[in-house]
Amino acid sequence: MTLEERILDILAQIESGDITLWLDEIDGENPVYRASNGWRFRVFNDVGDFDYIDAYRPSDGALWEDAPPRVVIQYQPTPEQQMAVWQWNLVRRKTGLAA
Repeated sequence: MTLEERILDILAQIESGDITLWLDEIDGENPVYRASNGWRFRVFNDVGDFDYIDAYRPSDGALWEDAPPRVVIQYQPTPEQQMAVWQWNLVRRKTGLAA
């Protein structure tokens, strides 16, 4: 499995609920999430909107990767998934960018 396939598989498991995700911190205005499998993801917050995953950190403790593969950058959860899975209302409140 390639890195791209691995990350997309993890994102699909997050969407299905097989892997849980929670908001870990806010880095500037960008939310950082921790997944139940140990991976971490940072999302670029474009003035209150989920724009793209701009960094990830594998569960093996490797350093943050600030240049995700293109297919990961293009990942876009549905608006419903943004609210239910990625907790986007909470992100907006914590960053002061509530819609």
